[in-house]
Amino acid sequence: MPLEKENKTALKVWLLATQHAPINKDINSLIKQMAPGLNLLSDTQIAAFIYNYEKGGYDYLNEHFVKIMNEEREAIIEKGIKIMQEKVHKDDFPKCLNITQKAFSEYLKMKPKEKETVHFRFFFRMKKGIGDYAWFMQTSKHFSNGENEIPMEVGYLIELFDPQHPLRVMGVLETNSRRIDVFPDGIDDLVSKLTAREFEILQLARQGVKTKKIAVKLKLTENTIKTHRRNLLKKLEVSSVMQAVGLMEADTPLS
Repeated sequence: MPLEKENKTALKVWLLATQHAPINKDINSLIKQMAPGLNLLSDTQIAAFIYNYEKGGYDYLNEHFVKIMNEEREAIIEKGIKIMQEKVHKDDFPKCLNITQKAFSEYLKMKPKEKETVHFRFFFRMKKGIGDYAWFMQTSKHFSNGENEIPMEVGYLIELFDPQHPLRVMGVLETNSRRIDVFPDGIDDLVSKLTAREFEILQLARQGVKTKKIAVKLKLTENTIKTHRRNLLKKLEVSSVMQAVGLMEADTPLS
C-alpha cells in the first residue's frame, strides 16, 4: 500500500473516531483562547500546533514547531500533514499510521465520559536538521465544532532527551481513568498476542497492583479481571501471573 494512501486512511479513521468530540469550539475562538499560552510554550522548547482536518492543514503553529521542522512557516502550512511524512523516520511513520487505526478501534469501545477526556500520544523518531534523528513525543486532543462537524486537533511535540528511551514506536490512549498502550503489528510478538485490556491488566500486575485494586482502577468486577487474567495466561502459555510478568520484564520496558 503506498504511503500516501496509508496516510489518507489513517487520517480518515482518526477523523471518524473524533468527529463526535463534545467540546465545541470554532477555529477562531479556539486560536484566540489558546494561542497566548501555546506561544509561551516555545520558550520551554515545546512545539504546538492546531490542525484543521476540514481543510487538511495547520491553522496555528508556534515558533518552536517551526524551528524543529527546520522549514519556513509558509512551506509548513502549504505542505500540511505531509511535513510529518517527510520528517518522521521512514520506519516509524507507517507504524504510527497503524497505531492510529488501532487507537480508533479502542476509542470506539470507550464510554462517553472517557471520550470527553481522551488524549492520544505517539512516540517516534523525527529528523532534526540534515539526516539527524531524535525521539519525540506527540500529545493530541481533538475538538469539534459540533456533533456533525469535522474536528480540529491541538497537538504538542516534545523532544525526548533521555538516551534510554525504548527504541520502539508506540502510542498511548489516556483518559482521566485509565491508559492503554497501543503497539503496531509486528513490533513485539509477545504484546501482539494480548488485547489492549489484557496488556493493561498485566502491566498493573507487573507494578504490584492486586486484583481487587485493578478492578477498582479499571471500573470492572473482580470476576472480569480474573477472566482476562486466565485468557492472557493461556495466550502466553504460562501457568501464573508471575511467569507472565517475567516474560514482560524480559521483553518490554516498564511504562
